[in-house]
Formats: sequence, C-alpha cells, structure tokens
Amino acid sequence: MTEEYLLVPHSWRRALSLARIGLAVACLAAEVASGGPDRLLIRLLLILFLLYSVTAASWRILERVRYAGFSLMLDSAFFLISATIETRYSVWLAAVFYGYLMCSALLAHPWREVAVISVVMPLLFALVRPEEVARTLPVLGMAGMLGLVAARNRQLLIDRLIATSRKAVHYRDEAQRARDAERERIARDFHDGPQQSFISLQMRLEVLRRLLERDPERARAELAELQEITRRQVAEVRAFVRAMRPSETEGMSLGAAAARLGRLFEQDTGISTVVRASEIEVKDARTREELLKILREALHNVQKHSGASSVRVKMSHSNGAVEMRVVDDGKGFPFAGRFTLGELGDLRMGPASICRRVRDLGGDLAVDSRPGEGASLWVRVPA
Repeated sequence: MTEEYLLVPHSWRRALSLARIGLAVACLAAEVASGGPDRLLIRLLLILFLLYSVTAASWRILERVRYAGFSLMLDSAFFLISATIETRYSVWLAAVFYGYLMCSALLAHPWREVAVISVVMPLLFALVRPEEVARTLPVLGMAGMLGLVAARNRQLLIDRLIATSRKAVHYRDEAQRARDAERERIARDFHDGPQQSFISLQMRLEVLRRLLERDPERARAELAELQEITRRQVAEVRAFVRAMRPSETEGMSLGAAAARLGRLFEQDTGISTVVRASEIEVKDARTREELLKILREALHNVQKHSGASSVRVKMSHSNGAVEMRVVDDGKGFPFAGRFTLGELGDLRMGPASICRRVRDLGGDLAVDSRPGEGASLWVRVPA
C-alpha cells in the first residue's frame, strides 16, 4: 500500500475488507464441506484468516501504509491455500480470490507489485493445481495483463495529479507574492500621496486655528488656500481609489481601456488628457493588465508630482510589441536628460514601480526629463 491509497474512496476500501471476509468464510465453508480429517491445519489457518479479515475490517490501523506489504503477502498465501481445496467449486473460488487480489493490488499498491501478483500467482496456482492449468491459466494470465495495464495507467494518472498539484502550489505561491508586492506598492503610494497630504492638511488647520485668533484677514486667505488643497486632495484620493479598480476596463481592448483611463483621469483631476490609441489586442491577459497599471501609475505620478496642466498618451502596436509614450508639460523630474531602464536602476532614479513592472515583462523603458518644461515616459513591452 502506498500514499496513493489515500486517493481511494473509503467506501471502496470498506468493500475490499468485506470482500476479504466473504472469501474467508467461503474458503472455510468449502474446506469443511470437502471433508478429510488430515486437513485440520488448513482449517485452522483459514479460521485465522477469517479472524484477521474481521479484525482488519473493524480496526482501521491495519489500513495504514506500513502494513501494506504484510497484508498483500498474507492474502497471496491464502490464495494458494484456497487453491488446494478439493471441491467442484474450488476453481471458481480460486478465480474469485485471484480477482480480489488484483483489485486490492490495483487500488492499494504500485504497478510493480501488481506485476508481481499478475505473473507469480498464476504460476504458483499452476504448481498447486496442475490438472487445472489448461482451463485456468489463460484466464488468469489475461486478467493479470489487464490488471497490469490498468495499474500502469493509474500510476501515470497519479503522477500527473501530483505534478499538477505541485504546479498549483507554485502558482498559488506566485499569486501570493504578486499580491504582497501589490499591497506593498499600494501602501507605499498611499504613504507618499494621500497620507502625507492629510498630515500636511492637519498641520495647516492647526495653523489656521491660531490665525483666527490673531489675524482674521490672513486666516481667510489661508482658508481659501486650504479649500484649494482639499479639492486637489479629493481628486487625488478619487484617482487613487479608481486605480484600485481594474474591473472598469474588463472586456475592452487595450486601446479602448487606455482611452477610458484617460477620460476618467481628466474628469477626476481636471488635467487635460489626450489619449491616442489604436484598437490594440493583447492576447496575454497579464501583459494587458500590467500595461494598464503602468499607464495608471504614470498618470498618477503626473497628477501627484508634475503640476502639469496637460498630458498626452500615445499607444501603438508594431513588430510584436506595444509602445506607449506619456508626455506632460509639468516641472519634470529632478534630473535632466534621457535615461534608459538600466541607467535608472543603477542611479536609483525615476519611477521605481513602473521600472519594476517593465522589467518583469521583459520590456524596455526610457525617461526624458526637462526640468521646468515637462517630461516624457517611453515604454516598449513584447506582446
């Protein structure tokens, strides 16, 4: 019996135990009916086999893996004993016992043990009952071959099931790592964006409270500025929450989804947004979702850091890759010039999360920064 025995339904195992009891009773009854006082030892052995069968059916510890070899050897030995019973039904009884052995081996043992049973048991039966060889050996041999084929196919299915289970565990771990990375990114974005803005707002409200007591005119000006900050903060939080909802673009082509993201971004932030994207179809769902996340993050960075009044997005598909360019008229990055993905990584500059996504997709990226004039982001991803 192997670990694969756990895959066998308990009802089948229970049926095998009951079949063993039935065979033990039948063999004992046949031996008693055959007469012969010189076979007292055989009858005692059959009684012991019956007691063992009843115990195995009621005591589940005997179904454990470490008792498998003992159980198979014991059943095989009593198969040979059953072959020595001299009645007109002895051949049929031996055939049924052999069928039980094959079923037990198929369900509870690897295919190599099934091969031993299917080859060795018919040969030993032929030695015990040589007069029945012509009638029984072809049938037993054919049954053994069928059992061996079934056992081999069963082993192949179990191997495939184990391999599939391992892949499922691997994919589950990959999904968990992806979820953890996404949670980390969201937490980092929330800390750098809305949380900092709320902290700043809280501090300025405290300043406003003090100004109300000392300088009402300056307090009114501060209040107007706080209202503008609050408006921008609401827009930023709305954009942040919307970025967490990828289902808004499900079922759309990549180009249509990008255009929709641009319209929503303009509605939420008031930044003029123009998206030029053809009907791009990306077969790999992961690549499509990652490209949309890159676009979301790029637009979010424009709204959060650049102070731009307009942004232009162009997306196209050529030579087996998707190209995307995001250009804004804001204040640009702290650095000037054009930097590639590798250079940004070495210098620890640029949008780190976007760089990581592009690198995971096997793509390329470049950032062109013009401080005080704007910046552009170019991404190329195989698709």
